[in-house]
Amino acid sequence: MALNLLSLIRMGNIKVAVSEYEGRIAPVFDCCQCLSIFSQRADGHELIGIEHWSSLPRMARAGRLKALGIDCVLCGGISCDMERHIVSEGIRLIPWLAGEVNEVMAAFREGRLEDPRFAMPGRIGCRRRQEARRRLKAMKAVSTTDEKECNDAGI
Repeated sequence: MALNLLSLIRMGNIKVAVSEYEGRIAPVFDCCQCLSIFSQRADGHELIGIEHWSSLPRMARAGRLKALGIDCVLCGGISCDMERHIVSEGIRLIPWLAGEVNEVMAAFREGRLEDPRFAMPGRIGCRRRQEARRRLKAMKAVSTTDEKECNDAGI
């Protein structure tokens, strides 16, 4: 986590949105139904709201985060398109997390999100996915079945 984000937490409070499913980080941000919004301070965090996203179109979510004044989003897996939309709104994104929401929030406040227990298993960032897809397409011998398997595997 960048030092400037820790500095913001120490100086005052910031608004953090967490994709949540049954008290844990939701495995996929793009289709999560519930977003918990916290006020994060140097001495702890407080739940200040819950957004139910079941009727909100996916591509409207980044704009809604901006309208809510969210400074940072903590989430599990996320598509490259959704990641680009959120970051383009000037919102800090920390994806590919797993664990209990309260534990993740405490680790966020303390700068411990790099701890392996908060890493989502099998995570692959957008660049690695794109590079893997480019390499496969360059191999001209990839059949349509192989390409479908790569898409299903997220690469």
